[in-house]
Amino acid sequence: MADVESRGGGDESTPLMPGKAAGRGGAAGGSRDAHLDNCKFWLMCAVVFNHCFQDFFKSVLDREAGGRPWCQPDVARDPIGAYALARGAYMYLNLLGMPAFTLVSGICSRGLVRCATAGDGAGLATRSRRMVESLLVPYVIWQTVFLIYGTYGTGEFRPLPEHPVPFVSPVGVTWYLTALFAWRCSVQFIATLRNVVAVTFIVGLAVGFVDTPQTENGGLPFLDYQRAVAFAPMFYVGAAVLTEDVMSRLTTSKGGAWVRHVGWVVTIATPAVFTAVLRGGGVCFDEAQRWAWTMVRYVYFHVCVRVYGQFD
Repeated sequence: MADVESRGGGDESTPLMPGKAAGRGGAAGGSRDAHLDNCKFWLMCAVVFNHCFQDFFKSVLDREAGGRPWCQPDVARDPIGAYALARGAYMYLNLLGMPAFTLVSGICSRGLVRCATAGDGAGLATRSRRMVESLLVPYVIWQTVFLIYGTYGTGEFRPLPEHPVPFVSPVGVTWYLTALFAWRCSVQFIATLRNVVAVTFIVGLAVGFVDTPQTENGGLPFLDYQRAVAFAPMFYVGAAVLTEDVMSRLTTSKGGAWVRHVGWVVTIATPAVFTAVLRGGGVCFDEAQRWAWTMVRYVYFHVCVRVYGQFD
């Protein structure tokens, strides 16, 4: 494995932590990281459930709530707080899913950091080629599919030649392909900084004060760079902070016990807090979820809280 990494040949399929022999007929000397595999699986489930919540809100809950207008309370009564509970769980998954997914992407990109810090130009070149093949090519393919479907299927976009094609504005989940490409490209420039996480954290906070240009056709944010910059600190935490030694300590029964305990407390308490806040009023759920998506400036959320409170 060390030889593979030194040549820059490792990627997401390269084992990150040396493991023991595989059981149940597996090949001896297998080095899959079960903790990381489980993390990937549950995060994929969280993202899928999050999108299911979105469809549920659009097609079921809001209609049953009497066609709730934008940023206004539910018309229908909710004596047991079921609507607020669903939205609280959705907000928790919003704040957990993509930051954690970005963290795992950083862990899977530690080989890039090693190449950058060691000055391995050949390894960086090999990985850069693979980034184009695994990220940019799929983006071009799926962005084209989504644009065709959005233009001639749903009518979300206006057709050519009267209107430009918003090809540089990711549609749906394709934003993550461009963001991951940008994060990995930035490794060779800023990974050697001593306080790279602090730097990206400050920039991630500052981007909330910057407006995002939108395309004329469809009103999509340009390159969706708000989210890319906001989640960059999580990528570098995974790539530069969570080294093999740190991961080993966190996943052992003694060293990781407090992490699991804190995780369970946060998992239970956070949806409960969101549910209480949303049920109590004073916060617009529609704008709160946009804020959680990191797609708008901070000022939008502040104005929304003030305006929404006047309707109670």
